[in-house]
Amino acid sequence: MDFKTNMFSEEYAIVFYSLLPDLHEGVYKNKAEGYRICFNSGNYSLTDKKKWHDYISGNYENTFHFTKEILEDFSSAFEFEGFLTCEEIVANILWIRARMPINTLLVLLTGSEIESEINTEEFFNHAPRHKELNELMKKKLTGIEGIRIINPTKYIYSQECFNGCTNHYSKQVYYCIAQEISALINEYSSCKSKKAKVFKKGTLEYYIHEANRKVKIYLKNIFNK
Repeated sequence: MDFKTNMFSEEYAIVFYSLLPDLHEGVYKNKAEGYRICFNSGNYSLTDKKKWHDYISGNYENTFHFTKEILEDFSSAFEFEGFLTCEEIVANILWIRARMPINTLLVLLTGSEIESEINTEEFFNHAPRHKELNELMKKKLTGIEGIRIINPTKYIYSQECFNGCTNHYSKQVYYCIAQEISALINEYSSCKSKKAKVFKKGTLEYYIHEANRKVKIYLKNIFNK
């Protein structure tokens, strides 16, 4: 992942971090210099010649126009490593938490431990990875101050809760996640201030309504990875 971010230099009250890209993207290591980059799904590789037609034709959706020459150059410079391991992801989380302002709350949005029966190739078999990471985070992150986890699995009760793949949900699931986020924001805000209530009832209701609306829009963006 890219660690160049304002959340280390600016003091935000709460930072919401989706782990879906970390769990989804493929890692490539530069053969000459050793640095690593992420791109697209870890279920298939840019360096696999059998997949080049799908990249060039656009069968694998992306915002870059590939040619055979570009793929050949990339393959000569990079080797495919697959997914980040769950151990690497947790290490990254701890690295991030250690560099954030102490009063900032880090909220981690993880993935469903239940697999959608309808999946494109790029999202195949993601649920087991989500479950592995969730279990590891319970072991490694429990008790660390300033970290909270939102797990959407609790809101998945049938296949109707998915929208085309394991990483995309129905409107109802996004609404439940938004409700949990709103409750967390209100809880954290009240804990940070021991003074009288800041909002009158009407103002608070408006705030919650607006928070739910904006969070649902935001969640559609961060979960659609």
